[in-house]
Amino acid sequence: MRRPTTEDLLRELAHTGQLVIPASRGALLLLLALTLPVGAGLSVLAWWMVYGTLRQPDADVVLLLVLNLRLWAVVVGAVACLLLAPWAVVRRWRQREVLVVTPVGLAEHRRGDARPVATLGWHEIDEVLFQRSPAARPPSPRQVTYRFTPAAAQRRGITTPEGLVSVWTAYELPRRDLYRLLRAAHERYRGVG
Repeated sequence: MRRPTTEDLLRELAHTGQLVIPASRGALLLLLALTLPVGAGLSVLAWWMVYGTLRQPDADVVLLLVLNLRLWAVVVGAVACLLLAPWAVVRRWRQREVLVVTPVGLAEHRRGDARPVATLGWHEIDEVLFQRSPAARPPSPRQVTYRFTPAAAQRRGITTPEGLVSVWTAYELPRRDLYRLLRAAHERYRGVG
């Protein structure tokens, strides 16, 4: 099955009045696939550190374990990877977040919410960009970023330099295609609403 082009998506938007882009479940599964082995490795490392400490002759073992900051850092990492990450993935999976693109603007919805989580009119966006985060190091992936108009940035309380806000949710539409769609929709519908 071929991936729809930007023109196909814009035609669907013009025909139906909205375009629904669901959050990527593959990105959530990738996160889970990365965090579980890391958590298991950290658990083995923590066990190895405790076992090594218990084998110390003539030492106050309890004090050594309590004061070992590396052990506590490893335990916190293991808990985050084995408990918090799966909980967050299941929570995001159940919410079924979607991005709704309309001629008036964008809306982010979650399952079970009657109202959108966030709405954004095309007139509030000065420009849609595809760039690396200004705060991130060069190997970071490019993100779809909105540059708000000065009035919209002030009204929404955005304090980032130049009124930039990145889209961090991974949607089923690849980032580059999402950028092309949002840029084209912004150019076409900016004066609407």
